[in-house]
Amino acid sequence: MRSLDQTKGRQCIRPEMSRTVNFGEKGVSQSFYFETHVSQVALEDEKMDFSGLDLGYLEAERYHDYVISRMSKAVYLKYSNYLTTRPQDRDVIAVYHEDSLDPITKRIEVMGDHCNGMKRNSYKGVTIIIWNGNWAFIVQKGVDTA
Repeated sequence: MRSLDQTKGRQCIRPEMSRTVNFGEKGVSQSFYFETHVSQVALEDEKMDFSGLDLGYLEAERYHDYVISRMSKAVYLKYSNYLTTRPQDRDVIAVYHEDSLDPITKRIEVMGDHCNGMKRNSYKGVTIIIWNGNWAFIVQKGVDTA
């Protein structure tokens, strides 16, 4: 999914709900993430009629404007309290320095791997996760978010 020949310059948008199910330890990751991540994935059990939804917000320009709007209202967190104490009703931004993403992803228990420089669940270099009903933006220092 994150291979350059697949993305063709497009961005990867994280799904609103899990569309995956695991069938055991063997697979693409060769059991590397199974214990910590894959074993906890559960297939969504509620049906969703996607044909009845307005998915226009996923169009490139609208989605970009939406992300920037949410980021402009988000609260910045200091490294010392990344995602441990935070406003309960606000989106947050956690800025990290190069090569310091691993401690953050371990702390919040998400996969921090990357492929061809594209981080999992990232949009234009910003990793976006849903965390307790709000968005958390994990941004490398120096990444242009405009």
